[in-house]
Amino acid sequence: MTAKSLKHKFVSAVADGTDATLVRSSNWNDEHNLYLGYRAGGVTPDTIVDGDHLSLIVYGSGSPVTVNIAAPSGVLFALGWKCTVRNTAAGVITITGTGGATINGQPTLALNQGDTVELRSIGTPDFTGIAILSSAAFLKPNATATISVGYTFTPNNLGNIATPFTPNPALGNYQYGMNNGAITFNAPASDCAMDILVTNSATAGAITFSGYTVGTTGDPLTTTNGQRFIISIRRINAISTYAVKALQ
Repeated sequence: MTAKSLKHKFVSAVADGTDATLVRSSNWNDEHNLYLGYRAGGVTPDTIVDGDHLSLIVYGSGSPVTVNIAAPSGVLFALGWKCTVRNTAAGVITITGTGGATINGQPTLALNQGDTVELRSIGTPDFTGIAILSSAAFLKPNATATISVGYTFTPNNLGNIATPFTPNPALGNYQYGMNNGAITFNAPASDCAMDILVTNSATAGAITFSGYTVGTTGDPLTTTNGQRFIISIRRINAISTYAVKALQ
């Protein structure tokens, strides 16, 4: 890690005097301590002031809190000013620009529980808000989490499915493509679960399966032009299987 340093730009070459009660050259030239500020956010409405520069402001209210911040004016909130705002409780924190101030071009910025933002002044009425995401904001492969909302997805377009075809979960759990000729579906190379929508073209060929632990399950596949099938593929602990669902 690069060493941190905070010193005066001017370095004194004058020899130290004998009086230790006075500021001597070694004191002037020495490293200086810089401690960042902290305060607990107050009740609504609260105000972020110029003195909150280089400070962490933490709000822990169970009720919504409005937090006002004024537009830069003269030396207040000058270019380079910054502070960090964190919400640790259920009450939504709404940072509101006053006097024409905005955050990322918007009049307000809402912080839900666990959200943190670093506010930076760029010397204009628009503050830059940089989100700081904690590990709690992510799904992790080694931790259980409760998902309280649903998600949309964009299926991967395989185009004309080439043969031999090995399903690749890295391309997404939902994929679709055209049966434009005979295809061999290989078993996936890793444990996974995916659905592949196959649509027959005018030159559709027979689909065969290779390497699967369990054989044919589900509806029969056809080569009729325009007919569609969902092929659900599963591999668990190296045991692979598939099921076919006709959509006509």
